[in-house]
Amino acid sequence: MNSILSPLTFFTSQPWTIPLIGLLVTSLAYLFGRRWLVARTTAKATEPVEEVSPLLTTAKLKKSSEPDRRSAPRRRGNRVEVYLTDEAKTKQVAGWVVDRSMGGLCLLVEQPLDEGSALKVRPRSAPQTAPWLSIQVRSCRADGTEWEVGCRFLNPPQWNDLLLYG
Repeated sequence: MNSILSPLTFFTSQPWTIPLIGLLVTSLAYLFGRRWLVARTTAKATEPVEEVSPLLTTAKLKKSSEPDRRSAPRRRGNRVEVYLTDEAKTKQVAGWVVDRSMGGLCLLVEQPLDEGSALKVRPRSAPQTAPWLSIQVRSCRADGTEWEVGCRFLNPPQWNDLLLYG
């Protein structure tokens, strides 16, 4: 029994053995974690090259080849019904918020809107004290029977006003 413990007694009597054992256990835990717990990255399969139709817009080509240049991330969520109106507030058009960011909204409307036009937007379910936010239509593209309208805020909204949009 004493002959078995003599090598262990040698290692435990040295002051450098405790940090060495700690380093050894840490290294083994790291290697085990890297080997069996971390998902491996797979090499991307080469996708077949699609022939580009001359009818594609430059916006679609730009979307796939360049990174997003937004200053604020886009957030999706529940669709919120909104009212759109012009500066004179003569006629209101219904729409739905598809996604939102601190920079603007993506709306779904039933009729096309002129690019560059300035509008006011307000959630349908908002209290009467909620402000109308000024937006500018940046893009308008068909999405089935409806139109997807990209808008930017003319004046940055306050956070509590933006929360009304989902």
